[in-house]
Amino acid sequence: MKRYVEEEFIVEGDRGTWFEKCRVALSKLTKNPQLRQSLWEMEGQWAEWLPPHDESIKISLFPAENSRTRIHIKAGADISVDWIVITLGYGASLHHKVSEKFKNALG
Repeated sequence: MKRYVEEEFIVEGDRGTWFEKCRVALSKLTKNPQLRQSLWEMEGQWAEWLPPHDESIKISLFPAENSRTRIHIKAGADISVDWIVITLGYGASLHHKVSEKFKNALG
């Protein structure tokens, strides 16, 4: 069962600076991030073992007022229904933890 969460936040600084910061943060989570600098977006996927599930994230950067940057995150987790039952529902909320992992890596 694949579930997603989306969120946005605005940061001080230009898109070029934040693209590099996001690239570094995403590289901490996955060895093969997909970068599309011309579109100002990147994404990555990785697997976790307990409970076994796949995680993915897509980051898009947009200009905001006064030399700031708007960062849009779409994070997802794909876990089997069996593991959601075994973990007493914990597995159903893993998609929220993906964006938190990225924000922690971002600093």
